[in-house]
Amino acid sequence: MTMLEEEKQPVSESSIEAFQGLPKIMFFMGLFAGLALFSTVALGYLVWSVTTGKGILTAAPKQVAAAAQPTTDGAAQPQKPTPPPAKPVRGPDQTDHILGPSNAPVTLIEYSDFQCPFCRRHYQTVKQLLDMYKGKIRFVYRHYPLPELHPNAQKAAEASECAASLGGNDMFWKMHDKIFTADDLTVTGLKKLAKDIGLDEAKFNDCLDSGKMASKVTSQANEGSTFGVQGTPANFINGKEVAGGAQPISTYQTIIDGILKK
Repeated sequence: MTMLEEEKQPVSESSIEAFQGLPKIMFFMGLFAGLALFSTVALGYLVWSVTTGKGILTAAPKQVAAAAQPTTDGAAQPQKPTPPPAKPVRGPDQTDHILGPSNAPVTLIEYSDFQCPFCRRHYQTVKQLLDMYKGKIRFVYRHYPLPELHPNAQKAAEASECAASLGGNDMFWKMHDKIFTADDLTVTGLKKLAKDIGLDEAKFNDCLDSGKMASKVTSQANEGSTFGVQGTPANFINGKEVAGGAQPISTYQTIIDGILKK
């Protein structure tokens, strides 16, 4: 067989199949190589991002934090504004109703609501304290009616101020005591109490019906809010609030005794 004839020999089927499968093998090899290269680059970037604090992994939280900040045009508002700190409670002055000597070492200021059941209980506590520490304590009563809870509280407070306007400080305290021990605090009931303590019926009724004392009551309540009052009774001893409202008398005794020992 000549060389030319040898070159013309047909190619075997196995050789053809091997040749046809070669592109597939090359494709998968290239794919695996690409994936390996991508994984290596991604792993390297991950390590670089964590160690340097740069890149996408650290930029995202910064963007979220920045988005949470208020915008310069005021569009973003705080969820709940922080209330301003309470001012120190005002000391007694000529506008107040006071029991006890002006030079007493202990001053108890109460913001109260005539219809509040806890205030009515606390009324008895105050009476006991004034008896126990006679001459050493002065008591100041201020209005803080809560009409949304006690619908007669506002008019009851006005009634006490009408009594004061007609009969002075003594008549205020007489009306104060009557209101705290009365069952009927409607306008009709308040007018009856005024009559019982000897006030001029026509003048008292005119004062109460006209709402003449409403602004004074409201002013005291608003002022109390600036001192941190949120409910009744709210008590302050020598300027410091006694937390918890109508506390047992022993709580007040402990505080007062501590002041008197100094």
